[in-house]
Amino acid sequence: MPADGHNGHGLVHLQIGTVGQGDNAVDLVLLGQLERATQEALGDPKAQILPFVSMGSSDGRFLTGLGARVYGYSPVYLWDMTFDTAVTMVHGVNERIHKDSVRLGTDVLSRAAVYAVKEELKND
Repeated sequence: MPADGHNGHGLVHLQIGTVGQGDNAVDLVLLGQLERATQEALGDPKAQILPFVSMGSSDGRFLTGLGARVYGYSPVYLWDMTFDTAVTMVHGVNERIHKDSVRLGTDVLSRAAVYAVKEELKND
């Protein structure tokens, strides 16, 4: 492959040396709590969380040095923001989210926080 990374077919080869700091293991208990909270808030027992990797960074990178696991999860209504829309709009010019999606996100994350605290209390 040429030194510029191009393979001659219009594709670019990238090699990632490091992903980030901290423990990269997924907390499956937390993932289950988020999914349950999402299902209840939407009234849809079949709703699923689909993990993906996103380029960029967040302020969460400052917390990994303290041993915190940082996840990005912002539930929004599909009619408000599709994945393609989010990629071009989030942190960009005219960034916005519908008030109903803000309410949904608040509901989901509040429920998940309650489930997490209950789990911690049960384990103590």
